[in-house]
Formats: sequence, structure tokens, C-alpha cells
Amino acid sequence: MCAEKFLAQPDIAVRKAALGKADSWRRGDEFKDAAAKWVTLPGETRTNSALVDKCTTEILKPAPTAAK
Repeated sequence: MCAEKFLAQPDIAVRKAALGKADSWRRGDEFKDAAAKWVTLPGETRTNSALVDKCTTEILKPAPTAAK
């Protein structure tokens, strides 16, 4: 769900490029504004690093190639 919402943003090319360039320990910073709630556990105020890692993996995964 996080990756789907992240990829649906209007400025996805810029955000995806920034996420890909960010050091792994700083990737949580790329989830700003509304996106922060997608990687924050209920009742917490900070992003969850495990959720950031999982979401980032899904976002940066290469698109599947068409079958021949």
C-alpha cells in the first residue's frame, strides 16, 4: 500500500530519483508530508525504519518486463 500511494504522487519521477540516491539510513527523510504516515506505525510519531525499507524496496523494484 505504501509503494502504491508513493508511486501515485504527481511528482513521482523527482521523488523516486531522490529516494534512489539517498543513503539507506536517510531514506526515511524522503517520506515527507502525507507520505510520512504511510511508514509510521499507529501511535508513533516517527517513521519506522522497517516500513521505510520495505516500502523503498517496492518503490525501487524494476518494472516487470513484458513476456515474449
